[in-house]
Amino acid sequence: MVDAFVSMGKKRIGIFVQDDAYGASGRDGVRRALKEKGLDVVADTTYPRGQVFDVSAAPQVKILRDAKVDAIIAVGAYQACAALVRDARSTGWLVPIHNVSFVGADQMLSLLTAEEHKRGTRLTQNLINTQVVPSYDDLSVKLVREYRAAMERYSPTRPKASGNDQYTPTSRYTFGSLEGYLSARVFLRVLQKAGKDLTRRGFYEAAESMGRFDVGLGVTAELSASHHQALDTVWFTSVGKNGWTPVRDPAAALGAQ
Repeated sequence: MVDAFVSMGKKRIGIFVQDDAYGASGRDGVRRALKEKGLDVVADTTYPRGQVFDVSAAPQVKILRDAKVDAIIAVGAYQACAALVRDARSTGWLVPIHNVSFVGADQMLSLLTAEEHKRGTRLTQNLINTQVVPSYDDLSVKLVREYRAAMERYSPTRPKASGNDQYTPTSRYTFGSLEGYLSARVFLRVLQKAGKDLTRRGFYEAAESMGRFDVGLGVTAELSASHHQALDTVWFTSVGKNGWTPVRDPAAALGAQ
């Protein structure tokens, strides 16, 4: 996203991150990406882990706005990040705001949409989210079609003992469940390669000998002794009339809003 913002001429980038190891990792990633371009974070704001939507993010918005940032990268959870968007837009500040996939894009948008209806004011302009999976509405992707067919067939619900009684899926299809489905499909491919006489070491060896393989995403996955992530692809989404919409060019998507 740093690459995308800088290509748009956005060089005064501020951050809004969760005040823990997760947020620190995001801060480090932004700083390293900016350093490659001879830039640094212009304003650094944080919020405590577990902060809810009702808590104002106005102090952080003021710091970012006073620093004259022209883009924000947020690394947090959906309630606090939705509050940031709400409070920025409530002041008429339409600065582009980016969130990473972990935020819970569907839950964040649900909060913002409900707030829009309550206020009668649009809050979701100039939002961009990176995802680690394609859109669950992109039926051109084979794995997405298979995922949707599985969700239709089994109609899974949240287990009662999930440990998080506050989480409720916003719809049958979500980025989170698609990511889980993708992870399971990759896991199964490794199990198939490991064979019937499965051991812990045998699983590791099978995983690290997978090489390049296809799971139906249209991009190649890879596992090896030096590459444990399987996928490095990032998909961009922005808010359209029917929710999160896949976009190929984030600069064009933001410019159109």
